[in-house]
Amino acid sequence: MKDFLIAFAYPIKGLSFTWSHKSLLRLALVPILMNLGFFLLALFGFYLVFTGSVFPLIEFGEAWYYSILEYFLLFLAWLSLVLTAAITAFLITNILSALVFESLSKKTEALISGKETEEDVPFTLSSLIEPALAEVQRYGIYFFALILILPLNFLPVIGSVLYFACFAFISSFFFAYEFFDHTLSRRNMKFKEKKTFLLDNRGSSLGFGFGVFLLFLIPFAAIVIIPASVVGATLLICKRTNEGNQHSNKHV
Repeated sequence: MKDFLIAFAYPIKGLSFTWSHKSLLRLALVPILMNLGFFLLALFGFYLVFTGSVFPLIEFGEAWYYSILEYFLLFLAWLSLVLTAAITAFLITNILSALVFESLSKKTEALISGKETEEDVPFTLSSLIEPALAEVQRYGIYFFALILILPLNFLPVIGSVLYFACFAFISSFFFAYEFFDHTLSRRNMKFKEKKTFLLDNRGSSLGFGFGVFLLFLIPFAAIVIIPASVVGATLLICKRTNEGNQHSNKHV
């Protein structure tokens, strides 16, 4: 429980650490501005689609109860429009910003160790494509898992509550893996080793992931929380690594 509570605060610590270091802040602004740009483009694109196919269907008559129904359905349509645009921008930005997140994590670790002059991640075609493909694969698995638990909603009484609990649990582990991955990969860990690390440190993994999950529930907070979570995850992994090394040295 102690590890859970400590890790729970690290997404916010990542935000604070980013804000206090200009080199990190400059990098973090790249995905933030990309997210805003893609959101506006997606919003405009989906607005054209909704205007042509969805909004014209919401016309039933002049009676007062039809007017109430129309306003309600228009609200749902606009909400769906904004959410669709936000999710689309989020996914595109995460995929295209994979290399930026790697640089953000590497700079954070360099600042912690005092090696502020460490070189950036070299830009090559493979260095851009491989992280992007890994992002697509991770999110594919994540959404597939969420689809698998959808039938829980059909259970009477407790279905929706059970679904949300499973959704929060899966999301917490996913966000931990998603944001820990940059630092763990630099330590030459393969998928099996990363999975073992998450399970061995499940208190920290769930705590950090659940902290990110709750922040993501705040409308549009993900725009800022994503780069901050990369930094927070790096801070947490480095802390755990240092503690492990100190513990090993005591037994030498």
